[in-house]
Amino acid sequence: MTDFQAAEEDKLFLRAVGRTMRVLSAFHHASGPLSLSEIATRAELDRSAVQRMVHTLVRLGYMRRSLDDRGYLPGVRLLDHTLDLLRLDPVVQKATPVLLELRKTVRERVDFSLYDETRLVYALRMQSKRETFYATLVGHSVPTFCTAGGRAVLSALSDDAARAVVMRSQLHKFTSKTVNDPEGILALIA
Repeated sequence: MTDFQAAEEDKLFLRAVGRTMRVLSAFHHASGPLSLSEIATRAELDRSAVQRMVHTLVRLGYMRRSLDDRGYLPGVRLLDHTLDLLRLDPVVQKATPVLLELRKTVRERVDFSLYDETRLVYALRMQSKRETFYATLVGHSVPTFCTAGGRAVLSALSDDAARAVVMRSQLHKFTSKTVNDPEGILALIA
């Protein structure tokens, strides 16, 4: 059962809002603009409903047509919400001066990630001179089960909680050295 399906069982859940978020989530891992049909397929929604949602999101600035007019992309208004999260989160507020000082001292990249169970989401990235564009973007996420930061976070959880997160993770091999056996991952966390 997906997060969206589980949420729809909640009596206070607004299905229209949930479906709109599914439309916006269709862009996760996209490599370029998406057509209405592609958005509908990725969001697992009816194309005519998606057309109305996309039209509304375009009108509000949360989506836009691609420059070649062949599809849709996320709109600039989404960044307003990113700014809100970063400026209002008390942990980000307290961590920022510490990270700035650390960056100045070590002269290497300094990252600050937010824990989202099966992944860490980069909230602040203070890059070194050797970074690539994609790797420096706020919002980029990495799996908890196979990254040093993720394993560090999981090691602070109880054994049962860490096991539950690992079992909910998609245990793909990212490199030839990626450990994707649940027991092997739990051993590394320990």
